[in-house]
Amino acid sequence: MRNKKRYLILSEFPRSIPDGAKFLFQDEKGYVFRATLKATEILRSEAVFISGSMKKLKGRPKVLNQRSEHSKVG
Repeated sequence: MRNKKRYLILSEFPRSIPDGAKFLFQDEKGYVFRATLKATEILRSEAVFISGSMKKLKGRPKVLNQRSEHSKVG
């Protein structure tokens, strides 16, 4: 079974990064980290957003069937 990971956005870079956390990149929202569940509990107070999915973190999920209604053509 895989280890569960969480993705966190922090507004400020932490002074000490706990074991199990890794800095990924920086975007307009803040600093993005991938962390284990234990490291997430440590960084929870500083986090702006926490997610288990990179798609939710970026805010631009790809949706397959965007339209639920069929439009009449012609």
